[in-house]
Amino acid sequence: MRRYTAAAAASVSPYLPLQQQQQQQRQLQQQLQQLQQQQQPLLLGSLQPSQQQQQQQEQQQEQQQELQLQQCIQQQQQQQQQRQQQQQQQQQQQQEEASMFFFIERRSRSPHRHSSSSSSSSSSSSRSAEATKRDAAEETALPSSSSSRSAEATKRDAAEETAAAAAGALRQRREMLLRRQHCLGSAAEALIETQALGLLQQQQQQQQQQIEEAANPCT
Repeated sequence: MRRYTAAAAASVSPYLPLQQQQQQQRQLQQQLQQLQQQQQPLLLGSLQPSQQQQQQQEQQQEQQQELQLQQCIQQQQQQQQQRQQQQQQQQQQQQEEASMFFFIERRSRSPHRHSSSSSSSSSSSSRSAEATKRDAAEETALPSSSSSRSAEATKRDAAEETAAAAAGALRQRREMLLRRQHCLGSAAEALIETQALGLLQQQQQQQQQQIEEAANPCT
């Protein structure tokens, strides 16, 4: 499986949307399955029993590797969905906090009907205390939100790179199967030609023997 992840960055761009990468991966998997089904008759007709057994073992290993790739892709999709849910929850929480701050600020700035000096001083002190609390809460929330956003961006980049690597491995696998199918087709044609030449030589020998027997009836 490690050898298939070498040409990942060159085959699929990591900046494509995740849904488009998943669709490309599904198409590559379907093409790989079709190629394997096309290779099966050629293998059964042109290989010896020991070679057939070895080829079947290789195919089983390849199928296991493809299953592992599919499981890896499914895990990435699940992780991406979980990250999206977390982002939605964080956005909802931030909106609730913003609406709460706005409500508190509006209440703190509402005019009081009492005109006494004590009420004005108490309201101004309460407003200043509320503003101080709000500023402290905003300063505390800013670094945490920025760090969470940077962590989410890092996770998203890692998921896109892993998906691109898996797609590159599948593409490389498809190219290898195409080359193998071409080689198997050439080997099958060579085997058919060899068998045809053998039959032709056998017929020529039989004809030569019949001619010799006709020329020497005593024998």
